Amino acid sequence: MPKTRKTRDNIRTPLEGMLSAYRVSAGADLDCAIRDLLTELMHLCDDNHLDFDDRLRRAREVHREERVEIREPP
Repeated sequence: MPKTRKTRDNIRTPLEGMLSAYRVSAGADLDCAIRDLLTELMHLCDDNHLDFDDRLRRAREVHREERVEIREPP
């Protein structure tokens, strides 16, 4: 898990670019683009015999930790 905000932003930037390109090509709004991304991640997990729900649970834990870090004063 990336520890610094800069590292997390470096990961997020390509994802935002991909979502933006997908939205334009598919004529989708952000809500649909995120749904489609999650659907494809579910298929990817299936193809690799990974438990998507477990990854989602762990992602929620990391998200919760990161939100606390953002709210804490430096």
